[in-house]
Amino acid sequence: MDKSIDIAAPPERVFAWLLPARQSRWDPSVERAVALSGARFERVLRAQGHRFASEAEATDVEEDRRFAWRQVAGDFAEHRGAFDLARVPGGTRLRLVADVEYPYRMPSLVREDDLRRELSDRLDEALFNLKALAEARGAS
Repeated sequence: MDKSIDIAAPPERVFAWLLPARQSRWDPSVERAVALSGARFERVLRAQGHRFASEAEATDVEEDRRFAWRQVAGDFAEHRGAFDLARVPGGTRLRLVADVEYPYRMPSLVREDDLRRELSDRLDEALFNLKALAEARGAS
């Protein structure tokens, strides 16, 4: 999955919203996210009508520029990705690149492209929510 959105807010404000403890405020698929020790964090997501718990590790963090992670334990077969932030005129361009593999085989009634479309729609909603929060007056 590869998504981008322009946000009328500086990178430092957008980056602050990417921290795991704040993700549930803008991503409706995140039920809970908490920082653990070191670079690790735990998230509980809801996707495809299922609950997925995972422990992830921040693998590449450059304040106000990049936040990358990978699952180290949990319910997904694979879950990794990165948010990249670039300063652009008027604010920030945020790009999300993520790979998600579900831990089960889909029934023949469910098509892979339908699942990807649903995931894409949910990510669009999350990024629009993030944009609204970051652009709000007094947002931090």
